[in-house]
Amino acid sequence: MAYYIAKTVSGTFDSVVADVTARLKSLGFGILSDIDVQATLKTKIGADMPKYRILGDCNPRFAREALKLSPRDPFAAIYCGVAAYCQYVGKNYAEAIRLSREALRQRTDFVGAHRVLTASLGMAGSTDAAKTALEGLRRAQPNITLAWLASELPFEHDADKAHYVEGFRRAGLR
Repeated sequence: MAYYIAKTVSGTFDSVVADVTARLKSLGFGILSDIDVQATLKTKIGADMPKYRILGDCNPRFAREALKLSPRDPFAAIYCGVAAYCQYVGKNYAEAIRLSREALRQRTDFVGAHRVLTASLGMAGSTDAAKTALEGLRRAQPNITLAWLASELPFEHDADKAHYVEGFRRAGLR
């Protein structure tokens, strides 16, 4: 089963991007972000790959209606979760804990925030709080184990993986 919708079109890559952008504009959408994945991966890790761009589009009328239904930024929990993980990597556990809790306040089902909170509390030596966080994580992700973390989550550096797994070990995960 495909996890995306694909459409084959003719034209050069750049002309298709320009055409898609123009068509989106005609429907009231603007491009908020344009990520050149090919250039980014080449710059960051030296990887060669075909042209690949991600266009982040938005229709202000639709966005306003969505925000009326949920005045909170629908992505705020994800932003907090990413920031929490960055703080964890930087070994600023108190800030990682604060940001994880904020992400969970906004979205109680956000598994990534449960993970960072559990690992951060483990590394901070907050044993009781880490065990409580681990219980919440197990409700959100029943299959969580140290082996699952080590094999399923993508890490660029082995040291980052070991650091993350250690937080869970200290929280009591086996």
